[in-house]
Amino acid sequence: SLFSFRPANNHFILSNYNQTCKDRNIVRFSVHTVELVSGGAEALIQLMLILQEASLELPIASFSSSILKYHSIPQKYRDQYEIDSHTFYVSGVYSLGRDVDIFEIIIIPEIMSCKLFQTLYLNPSNSKVYKWLLSSSIPIEKQCNHLSHAYMLSGEWKGLNLPDWAVIQPYISPVFLRQALNECLTTTGEISMTAIDTKQDLIIIDNDTPENIINLLKNTFGDTYTVVVVTGFDKNGLLELYRKAKVVVDWCLVGAERVPMESMLFGAVLVTSNCNKVLRDFPIPERFVVENENGLVMAVREIMGNYSSIVPELVDMRMKMLRGRQTMKENVMRWLNHILCEICDIDC
Repeated sequence: SLFSFRPANNHFILSNYNQTCKDRNIVRFSVHTVELVSGGAEALIQLMLILQEASLELPIASFSSSILKYHSIPQKYRDQYEIDSHTFYVSGVYSLGRDVDIFEIIIIPEIMSCKLFQTLYLNPSNSKVYKWLLSSSIPIEKQCNHLSHAYMLSGEWKGLNLPDWAVIQPYISPVFLRQALNECLTTTGEISMTAIDTKQDLIIIDNDTPENIINLLKNTFGDTYTVVVVTGFDKNGLLELYRKAKVVVDWCLVGAERVPMESMLFGAVLVTSNCNKVLRDFPIPERFVVENENGLVMAVREIMGNYSSIVPELVDMRMKMLRGRQTMKENVMRWLNHILCEICDIDC
């Protein structure tokens, strides 16, 4: 490799070569966590864990990883991911950019302003801020460097046209994955016949689905099947829905939405609309990515009438979720390879 690693004071120093990263010895990656219990907050913790692993494995340049606002991490996630204040090097935001030997790369969530963060805390000559887009509802801050959590958000739909190396896909919550593996999901992505046989005539709808689509489904299928909008359920309530549901509907699915992903682990069949690049993020049968309301009704009717023969068709989707952590790590390594070559002026 171009560089070898020598640990020192929670950083990894370039050694064996005189070439340094823009005359600095260390590249430090810091993830800004948030005090929320949400899919986005959990994704930031996953990124923090992956970067810590990468700091030991990346052969291109040396770097360290740290977290900002450690004490804002909800206890739920500290317990779930088995992290404490000794697991990670913790940086204070006011200490960033003060050491001329360190090039700072900060990853912030989309609810923060990268321009304001850079102005308040950093020196532009030895720092770079990336905003990780974890939601489709936040306006784009054009002057930022962006990462996306889904290929859909990287494309023209948001006007960013990000390259593939700027896509980092978080993985599904380990709590639901372990539960599915214990109950019904095999390591090859199949759903057990016992789980298939105990399914009920239940259609669940993600709560960000437009009202006209919800009303269409209730009016069309409400007399024959149970139709439930998923909102206000705790973990146990969600599990009960996932175990029973044959169909999950999320109109214009954008990235790593939890209800469709988690329910598919338990055998639900996803139907969504044809929004930009959805099949790249969700490899489901193309006929269940519908063009209009009539297509939605036809797809739901087909699944409800032929569920046991259709559920095996989603094995690719379930395998993608099973290897989600490895995929995220590959995404992170791809991004690191690109930006470290650029920052360090290395011919990669």
